[in-house]
Amino acid sequence: MYCPVCRSEYRPGFTQCPDCNAELVSELLPEAPEVREPRHDPLDDLVCVYASNRMDSEMIRAMLEGNGIPAVNSSAGTGGYPVNVGQLGAGRVLVRVQDEDEALDLIKQATGGDFALPDSEAEPRVRTWRYAMAAFLAGLMLYAIVIEARRLF
Repeated sequence: MYCPVCRSEYRPGFTQCPDCNAELVSELLPEAPEVREPRHDPLDDLVCVYASNRMDSEMIRAMLEGNGIPAVNSSAGTGGYPVNVGQLGAGRVLVRVQDEDEALDLIKQATGGDFALPDSEAEPRVRTWRYAMAAFLAGLMLYAIVIEARRLF
């Protein structure tokens, strides 16, 4: 005997599931396969309307939100460190697709029309030495922190 709700199996003689209070059946119906809807990535609904340095991008984002357009500022994966070397210092302002035209109009008004949208195929190339210098300085800072920590403890 089986419970149709929790699908537990019981010895003959039981007529009701003690957990679910459901009447037991002699055979369980096969479970329907779980239908999973494809996951929706919310970033698919965002478009880049402005790209510049982080400070300018943050000001544009704040201006858009002040005008009722939700916006996010996206920058290279540097976390909270104020690195402004090449692409590490770049910032982008993203808005919903349905807000793109209104956002572009507001940005044109705010900048006097003096801005260009980023071309994803033609990203400006950052010289390798800038990355090497940034990595070197970060390593040097980490080394100094470790030495100081060892001295203190």
